[in-house]
Amino acid sequence: ELVVYRDDKYTGSSFNYTRIALDVAKYFSYRENILALNLYSIYSDSDLPFFQMGNLGGMKKMRGFYEGRYRDNNLLVFQAEYRRHLFWQLGFTIFGDIGQVAKRYDQFNDKNWRYTYGGGLRLMIDKKQKVNLRIDVGVGDKKVLPYFTIAEAF
Repeated sequence: ELVVYRDDKYTGSSFNYTRIALDVAKYFSYRENILALNLYSIYSDSDLPFFQMGNLGGMKKMRGFYEGRYRDNNLLVFQAEYRRHLFWQLGFTIFGDIGQVAKRYDQFNDKNWRYTYGGGLRLMIDKKQKVNLRIDVGVGDKKVLPYFTIAEAF
């Protein structure tokens, strides 16, 4: 998914920026095993309003950080998740994420990566649509955070 958003005086805004968000996921399956990969990026050409900034954390990106723990104009996140059906309607997952934020896109570097990892259980509540109740535990910055929600992170 690619979303381009422009705000300037012609749209009635007091801000002047372009925000481009890219969200790409790829799934590899073999029998009861799924490897899910996700790349998520936000590019901005100038300072963004606080509510438009990219942020690490929450139940979808970088589980293990509080949502917005790291926030800035530009963002880059890679996520990998192994999903496995166990029996009946139960399954589990293990995941690892790496990401960073920066004021400008050219400021991403090898030193500012943040890492999270964790695992979770799945209870399929709609077999036809393959919708799961998700219980995850994410670890990041020496904190352990639980997540209870419906549907996969990506």
